[in-house]
Parts: sequence; structure tokens; C-alpha cells
Amino acid sequence: MSPGQQRDPIIEQLWRMAEMLAVPQPWTLAAFIERAEGVTGKRIRLLPAPGLVAEGAPCGLVLERAAEIVVAYDAMASDADVSHIVRHEVGHLLLNQIGRAPDRSMAEALDTVFPGLDPDEVLHALGPHDRGDERQCRCSGSSR
Repeated sequence: MSPGQQRDPIIEQLWRMAEMLAVPQPWTLAAFIERAEGVTGKRIRLLPAPGLVAEGAPCGLVLERAAEIVVAYDAMASDADVSHIVRHEVGHLLLNQIGRAPDRSMAEALDTVFPGLDPDEVLHALGPHDRGDERQCRCSGSSR
């Protein structure tokens, strides 16, 4: 980088995140989740859920509650897709792209994935329907 050239703040944020995670070697999803729990300060629970598909590809959803974070993924996804989806959703968490408090329409959508969930327990949720903003990546097969 030449003098006077500014550093990209997004790249800097990604480097800080990578340093915080201390990516495990050898890499395993379980170890990655454990490190992410240390960063977020909350338990992260992985939950297979039927029908989590966007644009024809398996997808995920993040739900933050007071005591835990739930990362749901399409129950029919392959192991490789599950690993990708979980890393993708945890990346949103670590980049503070945690979604929004559920409104009525989101509460109805959450009820299809989490039957009986009290929407008042949900602090934030981020799912495929929230990914239209170009600052966030799209949950689709074309973005992999």
C-alpha cells in the first residue's frame, strides 16, 4: 500500500475477525462454532430445519435469543452445504449483520421453521428474505 492510500475498513474488519476466531487447525465445524461462541459470548446451537431454501438452493437462518444463537439450515442439505451455510450465517453474526427484531410477517415465517416459538424471545433474526441488500450476500447457489 502506497503512502496516503487508505485501508479498506471492510478488509480491516475481516482481518480482526479472523484474528479473534483463531481459526482452528485442523479445521472442523465444531471447533469453529466453539471459537465463534467465544467471540459472541453466547451458545450457538445448530438446527436442521425442513424447507430452508432460497432461489432453489439450501439456505440458513440466524435467530438470536437472550441465552443463545440458533443457526438453522436446510435439513436436506449435504454435509458440504451445511458447513458452508453455517460458516456463512456465523459470518453475518461476526460482522454484526444480525438482522432485525421480528415483526408480524417475520414472526409468521419463523413459526414455520420454529413451531411454537414465542416471537417475544427473539432479539434478532436474519434469514434469506433479509438478503436483498447489496451489502449482504445473497443466499443462493450462484454466490458460492
